[in-house]
Amino acid sequence: MSVASRRPLLVRVGIAFLVAFLVAIPAGFSFVEWSVQPGFCLNCHLMIPYYKSWEDSAHGKKQVSCVQCHYEPGIVETMKGKVMALNMVVKYATGAEGTKPWAQVSDASCMRGGCHSQRLLAGAVKFDMGRVSIPFNHTPHLLEMRGGKKLRCTSCHSQIVQGEHLSVTVTTCFTCHFKGAEADPKMGDCRTCHGPPEKPIDLGGFVFEHEAYLERGVTCESCHPGTTVGTGEVPEKRCLSCHGVVEHLQRYGETEFIHAKHVTTHKVDCLQCHTEITHKLRPRPGAEVRGPAKWGEAPDVVDSWMVVTRHGGRVSELHLQPKGHGLIAIEQRRPTGIRVVPKGKGGARAVYEDDQPSTTWKACFLKFGHGYHMAVEKLMDIEVPIRGQWVRVLTSELMRICDHQTCLAATCMELGAFTAFLYLIKGRELLWEILERLCGARVTTSYSRIGGLTDDLYPDFEAQVRQAIRDCRDINSEVNKLMTGNRIFIDRTKGIGALSRQDCISYGFTGPMARAAGIEVDVRAHSPYLTYGQLDFEIPLCSNGDCYDRYLVRFFEMEQSLRMIEQCFQKMPKSGPVSVEDYRITPPPKEKVYTRIEELMAHFKHHMWGHMIAPPAGQVYHAVEGGNGELGFYLVSTGEERPWKVRCRPPC
Repeated sequence: MSVASRRPLLVRVGIAFLVAFLVAIPAGFSFVEWSVQPGFCLNCHLMIPYYKSWEDSAHGKKQVSCVQCHYEPGIVETMKGKVMALNMVVKYATGAEGTKPWAQVSDASCMRGGCHSQRLLAGAVKFDMGRVSIPFNHTPHLLEMRGGKKLRCTSCHSQIVQGEHLSVTVTTCFTCHFKGAEADPKMGDCRTCHGPPEKPIDLGGFVFEHEAYLERGVTCESCHPGTTVGTGEVPEKRCLSCHGVVEHLQRYGETEFIHAKHVTTHKVDCLQCHTEITHKLRPRPGAEVRGPAKWGEAPDVVDSWMVVTRHGGRVSELHLQPKGHGLIAIEQRRPTGIRVVPKGKGGARAVYEDDQPSTTWKACFLKFGHGYHMAVEKLMDIEVPIRGQWVRVLTSELMRICDHQTCLAATCMELGAFTAFLYLIKGRELLWEILERLCGARVTTSYSRIGGLTDDLYPDFEAQVRQAIRDCRDINSEVNKLMTGNRIFIDRTKGIGALSRQDCISYGFTGPMARAAGIEVDVRAHSPYLTYGQLDFEIPLCSNGDCYDRYLVRFFEMEQSLRMIEQCFQKMPKSGPVSVEDYRITPPPKEKVYTRIEELMAHFKHHMWGHMIAPPAGQVYHAVEGGNGELGFYLVSTGEERPWKVRCRPPC
């Protein structure tokens, strides 16, 4: 082809390139302009929550685009940002993107002209934390080394929340100020951040002014102890969530180097490495606050339970049942009577302190039975003295006999066997009188407390119980003659309400219900607690699982309980403590409270918010064998004085 003939082709190609070039220039600029708009980020579904958060925030309402923060000022930094963004687009298109977007926002972006350029000149500003406002000065935090660390804007402004996008992560404040505060007391001092309330506080008619007490040198912790919970430690295993290189893990102890990399050079949230430190005022007893769920239900009003007094004054707010529809507040007016005040349904959360030995009378069998207390003791690694353990076993078996006598008496009464009913109720009354003298309660044994018992057995307790054992055996003999071989009784109970072995397993039955169907399950034997492992007893079993077999199991279990009580008297120490001798767990003896200032202070602390029992954070399950089967308690503690969750596994 000649040159002349090729010339038109070259002209056409040149024109095509020129047209393409002229079209590409505005298209390229349009694409560049589109790619810097926040809406472009929505092309990646992972960015949707971040876009929504930006859209509703102050940045979104002022139309501050994403690149104004994520690209540093200057043409060179903008080009770097474009290259990184193009790399992300390619990864998204090829399916190689990560599951969590990650980006850096430099201080230069925050302080660019028209944004927060005057922040360092503003001086102290008010940081609103809800109940209090904290005067905060950005200048020393950004320009000076703080605790050996060079902070960035995003060291504090890092949390993405709906409506704010970048808000202050207060856990960062707590980690810096309270982690290792012993080395620099000023860092953890209350007045470093906030002063006392300016207005007087009304405490039920008593006006409290903070300034007067601060002038006398009273510290904040005297009235507000336990406001800070947590250590902020760094478990080494947390490093493995990001780092897989052995050389990196070898520098675990180099705190200055690690903070330089994770805080100054890169933005890594503190809680990715540190355990959380919480900092807040504890609610006053009786205050209504929103709190964690009761029995796994939704959060509701939380009331701390008041002390139940025997001699007048405020009594307790008592739950009717775990899923009860209300509370009752009982106020005893000395010396004439009581006033019962119904209250609306509330998710009450009792403090552990309510379970303490004291001169109070408490009869809630769930909270003041040793099953719940042993769960708390297990959580706190408390070992009750050996005599206290034996006494707990002894009183438990007395209550078991009372329970079986009540159930068998009801069975006889329903079938018209009134004579046997009277025999069994008489035996129950003998034991209830002993229990009432021991702890003040008849139907329930409110004798146990965290760490032991309210007090030791009264002097002639053993003699009374041994006589009651003889009387009960005589009564059981009479009932056996009247009922066990009675043809009418057998006809009306044999084959009635039968539950097979498989039925009992499917329903999760324990106790006499399961043992009547031939299932050998008894917590005392299979998971011995207290001193049950030192006792010789048998587990009565039947096979039909009907009403008659359940009668037999309960009847023969009463004899086993009588045997165990006799063994307790033989094997238990004749003297010794029945509670741990630790005033942080159990209050001091009353006689010492009147004569020694140390015991007086310890006594008051047990009824002061912030000094009560606060088991370490953790969870525990402990079960005992109740009269009707396994009675278990699942506790979750957050290290505070209120259990976060108390779940009861009822017997059946």
